[in-house]
Amino acid sequence: MKIHALPRSIRPVSSLAGKLPTAQFSYAFGTETYIRTRDTTGTPIPEDDLFAGLLDRSRTTLDL
Repeated sequence: MKIHALPRSIRPVSSLAGKLPTAQFSYAFGTETYIRTRDTTGTPIPEDDLFAGLLDRSRTTLDL
């Protein structure tokens, strides 16, 4: 699974990364790769959602 760098509209301008031109930011922080080493969610492979299968912690036990 790959995650792409955040566009300039989402990056905070106060940080060093926020001050980089978009092309330089994409080159430096372009893509992160994640490797699943163990699965506790039971989601199908290949994954296309980093958070698939995780419980919604905003719900209470009364909602279940």
